[in-house]
Amino acid sequence: MRRGWVRLAGIALVLSSLGCGPVAADEPDPPPYEAFPQSLGGFYGEFSGAGIHYHRWIGSDAFHVNAGIVYVPFSVDDWWFAGTTLDYAVGGEYQRRVYGEAFASWLAGSLYLFVGAQHRGYIPVNLIAEGYYVDPEDPESYVDPVYEVGTYQAAVSTGAGIGVELILFRHLSVPLEFGYGAAWTITEASLADAFLIGPGFQVGLRYRY
Repeated sequence: MRRGWVRLAGIALVLSSLGCGPVAADEPDPPPYEAFPQSLGGFYGEFSGAGIHYHRWIGSDAFHVNAGIVYVPFSVDDWWFAGTTLDYAVGGEYQRRVYGEAFASWLAGSLYLFVGAQHRGYIPVNLIAEGYYVDPEDPESYVDPVYEVGTYQAAVSTGAGIGVELILFRHLSVPLEFGYGAAWTITEASLADAFLIGPGFQVGLRYRY
């Protein structure tokens, strides 16, 4: 009997050394906002700026930065909308996660608070006169609208609110944010026209890695 127990112990020792012993249960994967704390993509926001976007989580805290520019040369012959000829923005944001959950292997999300700020500079194209028909019955009598390039404008804005980040397939991130903020056009001489306070919406699309 004693020899039998010795043989069983020896067999168990050999199997254990070959990796055939008891297998520990696999630990669940960490949620994607912890496993892939960085992301790159695009972002549009009234408080935090718009353009190319970098985001990073550090524990329950996060930050992101944005920068973007649009330049459309002005031409009186083919300018068909009143907008801007130059428009750029540089901004950033701080976030604090208050809740996060991995609902399925392909779906996770987090709820967070945010505060953001941006600087925007632009050169507006102003509509001076509407287009009109000299003779309503003659299509060729149409007179084109008149546009004019305005002076450079500089503005700063800031805002705070609540954000929700949806993460699909552990890498595709869609942040949606809503908050209230204020904008100040620094170059506007009239104080009544220089300040704007109200709600705003922000959205992005990025890849987590």
